[in-house]
Amino acid sequence: MTTTEHSSRAHAPMSASRMHRIIACPASFSLENKMPYEPPSPAAARGTHIHELAEKILAGFTAFDHADEDLADLDMAFEYVEYVNKLRAHSRRSYTEVNVTEALRTVHPMMGGTADAVVVKDSTLHVVDLKTGRIHVSAQNNEQLLTYALGVAIKLKAPLEEIKVVLHIWQPNNINTWEIDGKRLQEHGLDLAIAANRALEPDAPAIPSVDACKYCKAKTICPAMREKAQMAARTEFGLIPLDETQITPEMLDEAEQAITWGESVQQAAKQQLKDGKKIQGWSLKPGRKMTSWANEQAAEQILRDNALAWTLKSVSQVSKLGINVAALIQEKQAEPSLARSK
Repeated sequence: MTTTEHSSRAHAPMSASRMHRIIACPASFSLENKMPYEPPSPAAARGTHIHELAEKILAGFTAFDHADEDLADLDMAFEYVEYVNKLRAHSRRSYTEVNVTEALRTVHPMMGGTADAVVVKDSTLHVVDLKTGRIHVSAQNNEQLLTYALGVAIKLKAPLEEIKVVLHIWQPNNINTWEIDGKRLQEHGLDLAIAANRALEPDAPAIPSVDACKYCKAKTICPAMREKAQMAARTEFGLIPLDETQITPEMLDEAEQAITWGESVQQAAKQQLKDGKKIQGWSLKPGRKMTSWANEQAAEQILRDNALAWTLKSVSQVSKLGINVAALIQEKQAEPSLARSK
């Protein structure tokens, strides 16, 4: 089997990973498409790399250069592979990196995606999704996994009236499953078609929510989110004195959305200023310089006989003792912050 670099794969406009947000907020599709390209975050790039490692291991490749690979990444990939291998033992068929774009296009022409692992045992279809982040993800009612499973079922021509489906989420310290029948996949297919068509309407509704807005790239330009955040600030925390009311779950949800919107606006403003585009009355304040050990093991070797230095440990504290550690430290600049121009 020849693996394909995940970063080079073409993604469908309505990929399975976006369907949760499109279902919850149809306008998010067109709004996100207006945003400029952003390179993957370090966390996203790491997740892609771990997926690629796991794919290679499942294909039989294990001769990794451990000097070039992060051992934590390799460990995670091998643990995931062990789970998949146990699942596919005594199975009828098993697949890795199953592209279901053509199958999902029968639901809507703009849809697509790739399932991480698929196992067929008797009349049960298992679909596994590898997650590498720290935030726990549930398999239950997971629109992304449901979309993969629907695409797999269509691709394999599985009889939806007869099969069982088990959705698996695998991530460090969180492995969970959810069992459904083929009828639930049929229902999900109808939901997908409706949501996709709504998303393409000129007046597709924008429906802000904590869950849907969390990873949306269009927070800074979403008029509904801006309006809701400003309304929450005016009513919940402005016109009504805090000591005359009880905080409700709804108020906390609105506050969280307001904070999320504010943070996204600030991040976009920083990027705009970094790109040389002016914002009247605002500038970037350089981040402070921070020092850390360039090589902690080397520092421990040099400082091990100095009890006081060994107790203090931090670069700044050790430097104050008069110990020359210049060759052992590294400097980096913290992220710049927004500041009002004087």
